[in-house]
Amino acid sequence: PPSPPAERIPAPSQPDGPPPLTSAEKAVSTTTTAVAVTTTKAKDDELEYLDSRPLMVLILALLLVVVIITLDASILATAIPKITDHFHTIADIGWYAAAYMITNASLQPLTGKVYTYFSLKIAFLAFVALFELGSLICALAQSSTMLVVGRAIAGMGASGLMNGSLTIIAVAAPPQKRPTVM
Repeated sequence: PPSPPAERIPAPSQPDGPPPLTSAEKAVSTTTTAVAVTTTKAKDDELEYLDSRPLMVLILALLLVVVIITLDASILATAIPKITDHFHTIADIGWYAAAYMITNASLQPLTGKVYTYFSLKIAFLAFVALFELGSLICALAQSSTMLVVGRAIAGMGASGLMNGSLTIIAVAAPPQKRPTVM
């Protein structure tokens, strides 16, 4: 006699997502979240932040630093005709701005780590000194190459100053004011 046709066994259904939580699991999850939020708030309450007036003075000082960096980046456009006349060459004209921007952008991650591992004050002052050294080299440049090197050094300092400004504000401002001051 012929064998009966094979029965098709349905494949087990796959649930859509994780299984629902029981009421006990929901209570534990909610409690854990509440404890984590309370712990974070307790840590924020223990930290000391600047009051409004000292915070505004700090922000004003950091704003001036950012203005100087921006001025250094943009002033070159008006100075290029005099620079090319002084050095009698246009060979490095593209490097005047590029050296500053390349070092500024490429060193952002590294300068952020500097602020992680060293004192904010010392690191910020070191980057101010580096920025000013680069500006001094540019001012005293005897050749086009020396100007490009000075711009690169100033870009290194500017990278650290931009990171430092944001880091200092994040440390000094209370969490409620940070979005406003940044």
